[in-house]
Amino acid sequence: VTAGATEIDVQFEWDGPDSRVTMRDNGHGM
Repeated sequence: VTAGATEIDVQFEWDGPDSRVTMRDNGHGM
């Protein structure tokens, strides 16, 4: 992640073969 992102929410969902990584920030730094 880049510096400057003041708030980052990273969620790892591991559901068997269906694995996803969702990253959501406040819109700054990405």
